[in-house]
Amino acid sequence: MPLFVEQLSALLAGKSIRVPVYDYRQHIRTGKVVATEPKPIIVVEGVLVLAIDEIRELMDVKVFVNADSDLRLARRLKRDSTQRGRTTLSIMNQWNSTVQPMHSIYVDPSKKYADIIVDGTRSSRAASIVVQRIREHQRLKSEAINLS
Repeated sequence: MPLFVEQLSALLAGKSIRVPVYDYRQHIRTGKVVATEPKPIIVVEGVLVLAIDEIRELMDVKVFVNADSDLRLARRLKRDSTQRGRTTLSIMNQWNSTVQPMHSIYVDPSKKYADIIVDGTRSSRAASIVVQRIREHQRLKSEAINLS
């Protein structure tokens, strides 16, 4: 996680970064990198970002997408079989042995840190709420800069 925090901090400071590319089929970094430029709004996505203090402290607006277990499993089955070439049996074994238990221990409790909790089945409505909140945050931030 230190590299992630370091690179997110660099982006927030207006610096470019080189993001390592990960191969999900082989479970390794490929050695390739993607150049990433800083932007006015940086979206950080990941199931554990709210569970980690160092990452959470860097975020202005924190969003938790809440989806029930059946929906999460269906999405994982589709993604891992089509994009990662995994079998249904291997996906189910991983789900039962690590994914679902770790969700209960780490991911679900992290929603207490969210500024916004959205329903994962209502993506268009959720997206408009998040965009509205980010715009408001940017407006307030801009006003605070103008006052100083």
